[in-house]
Amino acid sequence: MFDEFQDINSEEWDLIDLIIKKAENPRVIAVGDDDQNIYSFRGSSNIFMSKFRKYYSATLYTLPKNYRSFPEIVDFNNKVLFYLKNRLKSQLLIAGKSRSGGSVHITKYEGKYLEQPTVEYIANTKLPGTKAILTRTNMEALLISSLLNKIGVATRLIAGFEGFRVSDLFEINSFENRLKQSIGESGIILESNWEEAISWFKRHFHDSLHYNTCLDLIKKFDYVNPEKKLLVDWREYSREINMEDAIMPDSDKIIVSTMHKAKGKEFDHVFILLKDYNYSSDESKRLLYVASSRAKKTLHIHSNVQFYDAISAEYISKLEYSGKLKPPKQYDMILSHKDVSLSSQKYPNAIRILQNIKTGGELLKEDEMDFGTNKVPGLKSTCNGNLMLFSKKFIENKYNPILKHGYKLASARVEYVVFWYNKDDDKQYKIVLPRLTFQKEANTPQ
Repeated sequence: MFDEFQDINSEEWDLIDLIIKKAENPRVIAVGDDDQNIYSFRGSSNIFMSKFRKYYSATLYTLPKNYRSFPEIVDFNNKVLFYLKNRLKSQLLIAGKSRSGGSVHITKYEGKYLEQPTVEYIANTKLPGTKAILTRTNMEALLISSLLNKIGVATRLIAGFEGFRVSDLFEINSFENRLKQSIGESGIILESNWEEAISWFKRHFHDSLHYNTCLDLIKKFDYVNPEKKLLVDWREYSREINMEDAIMPDSDKIIVSTMHKAKGKEFDHVFILLKDYNYSSDESKRLLYVASSRAKKTLHIHSNVQFYDAISAEYISKLEYSGKLKPPKQYDMILSHKDVSLSSQKYPNAIRILQNIKTGGELLKEDEMDFGTNKVPGLKSTCNGNLMLFSKKFIENKYNPILKHGYKLASARVEYVVFWYNKDDDKQYKIVLPRLTFQKEANTPQ
């Protein structure tokens, strides 16, 4: 059986096609939802679902009933799907729940600075149950999370872990090394080994920014493998699982996520931020469907685009925001591998600093940092040791533009400590991926 079939790309299709042709009279089940194909940037396409039906004369079975959401939310999602031009299935979604009471609230803005009023709306909307705020970009998610935290609203952020695997995290890598030390060469993880490694992890990483997420990842493996645990299975698990897979809905904290990373999750109440959203393509509309279909009871959309203008129903309330929109006073960025000069963290001084560095630790900016012949902005440790340079692309495409808009780099901290494999010298290095906080300078135009 092939699951999430709508997400496969051409290479995966070629492999599946080869397996089917080589096998003798196989029974193959492909499960997928063409309405949730939102990964074209990875090469996925609904073409392969159509090919599967055509080439193998497959029988199509549809499961149109939605048991997650109230009927009103299901009806609203049908109205969104109406605008898709190339759906593989024609029937509407059917509400599996008979209980009504769902609602949709759309706030329309004239301007581009939606974040602050959206945060105020969320903070003033008291709803019991699980909640999520979904955005298009990581930067928007970071900003929303920071603004909510500033006014005392607890959040859990699903953003910023692009470019590395869970197994690359220093915390997870250290846990695996502890397991290897205790089990020897057998590869079999006894319950006593497992419990000892967890106790060790709790003692050594209780102050990590990612302690709860990493512990949830570890517990998830334990749940999937309750009887027999093997090191080879743990390695496969830690290399395949995504960070967002461990973050589950929590009534005590609001999940803040990009729309892509929320796929597969569900919440009682969903808030969607759509800032300058381009909805011209079918995939962009499918992403809106994926986002709105995360909601079980209520859906709240904050938008400055016209997509929802023609959609109406008695359970939909619409509001035109009349307040003044101001640019945010603060922006946060979590830098990826592409944003930092990785080679700058290979210098002996940087390696020395990295031996004792922890997530959450303060970093200091340096406008002209000297690494050999390079003199560009970067970060150093609080003990004055040069740690890293920003990459040229980051400086040109992100750093300089935000400075030109009247912001300054106010602070920096260690967000992730990860391992990076350098192909040039066939070595693995510990590196830092920082979080930068930019603040609006006084007397700059609004």
